[in-house]
Formats: sequence, structure tokens, C-alpha cells
Amino acid sequence: MNCAEITERVVPIQTAQGGTVMQTTHVCLKTYYVRDRTGEMRPITTKTYIVNNLKHDLLSGKALNKAGYRIILDKDPEESGVFAVNDGKICKSRSFPFMNDSEYSNLFYLKTEPMTLQQFGKMTGYELWHRRLGHCSNRNIRETIPHSDGLADLVGKKFESHVKCPSCMIGKSTLEDLPKLKERALKPLAQVNMDSFSSSVTSIEGYNHAVVFADCHTGYRWVYGMKVKSDIIKVVKKWYSDIADIRQKHRLVVAMRDNAGENKSHEIIEFFESVGVKNYFSTSTEQWQNGLAEAAINSIMMLSRAIMAESGLGGRFWFKSAVAGCDARNSTYKERIGTTPWRIMHGEKRDVSRFRAFGCRAWVHLNSERREKGKHTPRAVEAIYLGFEPNTSAYSFFIPEKNTMMSSNQAKFDENVFPFRKEKVVEQYQSDQSTDILYRSQSNVKWIPYNKLHLSNYTRIHYDSTSDIMVMRVNTEANT
Repeated sequence: MNCAEITERVVPIQTAQGGTVMQTTHVCLKTYYVRDRTGEMRPITTKTYIVNNLKHDLLSGKALNKAGYRIILDKDPEESGVFAVNDGKICKSRSFPFMNDSEYSNLFYLKTEPMTLQQFGKMTGYELWHRRLGHCSNRNIRETIPHSDGLADLVGKKFESHVKCPSCMIGKSTLEDLPKLKERALKPLAQVNMDSFSSSVTSIEGYNHAVVFADCHTGYRWVYGMKVKSDIIKVVKKWYSDIADIRQKHRLVVAMRDNAGENKSHEIIEFFESVGVKNYFSTSTEQWQNGLAEAAINSIMMLSRAIMAESGLGGRFWFKSAVAGCDARNSTYKERIGTTPWRIMHGEKRDVSRFRAFGCRAWVHLNSERREKGKHTPRAVEAIYLGFEPNTSAYSFFIPEKNTMMSSNQAKFDENVFPFRKEKVVEQYQSDQSTDILYRSQSNVKWIPYNKLHLSNYTRIHYDSTSDIMVMRVNTEANT
């Protein structure tokens, strides 16, 4: 499998002492798929020797060197392995470790994954980045490539324009158009709209509310959690502090919001006035004037629902998934501005190479301060990836075994496994109401049929007035 340029050739395989132990029957150019030290799947294409009745292929060290790799043999397994060479330098994070097994104690070997080029393309191409970037459309991912760092491997790869992703069908369903602005601000931070929304489920951080800030010019978004609505003044001050570096490039001019009581509090008005920012409010009963913030909330939660549907994580992870959706929106191409919101706001490309699929399995390294003492204690713990920690470079993880959160930069990922995802994307809500992955509805809706553009013409949403939750059911044509 995955062989090319196969030729018959007898090559004697000798030991270090010069003794011949076996002979090859064929030589070929073969591609192997191996996970690097971070857990990401990567190809190795090199000359391979085929020996009859030999369980494993033999890789030539000299051939690997010619293919652009360096081999390091060391008693420390962290230093030993096959290293890719770029611009004359090796990258340890993208190296392939040798596996340890007493059965092959006299050999160094790599653990490969059996797959075809097509399977690898689905695992590492647009399908993978569709999950990593919050279920952004493949077209937008393609347009993002020149505006971000870390997507070079997608250059030249093809994609399907209309991927039937069930998680997108569940999370991105809309019934009506959103209000649109007639005019946009001409510069970043010239006008920032803000609005808040609430959840019937308390997040794992303890939040029941969230505030979204949306830049009128770029569409850049920020999202912050709140335990109670009165915390909004704390959120406003924190946001203003967090954008200190951006305010060095662009001046914050107008803060616009609707007429909700918390938005017109004396503390908020006084704060914005004290820093030279104009307070501006939408007209009473005309909420569409603050439509940018409403649209930003809808956009973020659309991705949040898709992310939760994909990962299988329940309602208490709504805020983490909202932050992940916000990061994805800011980092992907926006046709109106011709680049990504991040690039205009920060003046540079964003490196998205560290993005991973939300909710996937991970193994977090436990340093000496985090693990029990002893030579035989575990060096890593299984975790669930939950995006990035705010204001740091660290990843955020959920540890199911301890029901706690953890942040770390030292982790390996398996983006093909989502431990919380069930066989059916949407379970019967009676089994666990806390895992409701759809939004709460305030209206007394009975049945709402989806339109024909969706994955199934027979997908419906049912509103249960007793529990006040929405339940999705996918029916066959026969029992609809």
C-alpha cells in the first residue's frame, strides 16, 4: 500500500559486524503515515526495502537522510527519533519518536498508521481544519491561507464546496435573515458595539451570562463571561485593559449598545467618559440599530452549537465553545474586508498552526509539580481540549477523571477521537438534560420543520414547554 516505483532488486542486509542476515526482493518508494510528538499525523516518503516474510518494512537511514530527515539515536527516548529538516534546522515538535518494545529491543522502529492518501487528505486537509477553525466554511479557509500562518500545507489541496457536516446542519440552522448595517465605521475601534446574552445552563466556569464586543469596521469580536449581569462593569474594564496593545495602533472612539438597564448604568457611562470614549445608544424599541452586536452573538453561537454537536460536549461547556467560535471567526477570511479581522486589527498574520479540534482527546504532560512523587507515577493525564486560555499561550483542558480544568502548553492530541461524542449526535433529552446542545427558545413553538437545504428534509425541532429546551430529532421518510 502507498508504494510507487517498485523494482525487483536483491540487496543484502548486513549486521554491523558484516554478516549477511537477509536479502530484499524489491525496492520501492513508499509513503508512511506517522504521528509526530504532538500527536499530529504526518507523511514520510522514502526508499523502502521489502523482504519476504518480514513483519515490518526496513527503512534505510541513508535514504531517510536523502529524503530530508535526520536520525538521532539516544538512550533518552525524548531525544531519539526521526527529525524533519527545514532550512537546515530540525524541529523537535515535528519529529517522530522511536517506539520502545522489548520484543524489538535491538531495533529502532516507527509506529505507522495504515491509511491511503485519500484517507490522509481527509484527516489533515480541509476536513481537519474545518473542525479546528470552528466549522468555518472550506471556502473561507482557502481564502484565509495567505492571511494567516500555519495553513501552508493546504496550498494546492482541493475541497468540497458544500460539505454535508451534520454538526454544521445542527448548529448553523437559521430561520430568518439578520439585520444588516447600511454604513460601517472607516477605521478599527472607531465604533465598537456591545451586547449581552444569557444561558439557562451554568457554564463550567460558573457563568450564566456573556458579553460580546464587535468592532464595526473589521467585524473583530471579543467575548467575556459573567456570573451575574451586574458584573458587566468589571467586564468592560477588563476588555478595555485587554485591548491596550490594539489601542496603541487604533483609537477607541464610540461604544454603542442598546437601552438595557445594565448598559446604561452610571458606572459604565462614567468609565467610558473618563477614558475619552463616546457613549452611544440605540433608539428605544429599535434594537436593530445595534444589529452588529446581535449578529455577532448569533455568529459566535452558531459556531458554538456546531462545535458542541461535533464534540458531544454538553451545555456546561457553552462558554468555552463560544470562545473557540469567536477565535475561529477572528482568524478566518472575511470577504467584506478582503482579509481576516485579526490581520487588520493586529497588523500581522495570525499563526493558526496551534489550533486543534475542540473537544478532541489529548494527553497533558504532568510536570514534577503536578504529579505524585515517584519514578513509576504517570507522566501524563488524559484530557479534553477546550481551546486556548485567555491572555496566555496555553491550551485549556478538561480532566474528566477529576472533573477539573487545567492549562498547559505540553500536550499531545488525537483529533480523530472525541470521547464525549455519542453514536447519535443528539441523544434523547430525557437521558440527560444538562447535555442539551441546542439553544433555549423563549417562544412557545411546537414543531419547526427545517428547509430543504439541510442535510435531511425530515429533520425537525421539537419544543418541550415543560423542560423549556429544544430537542432535535432526525426521522426517516417512513415515520415522519
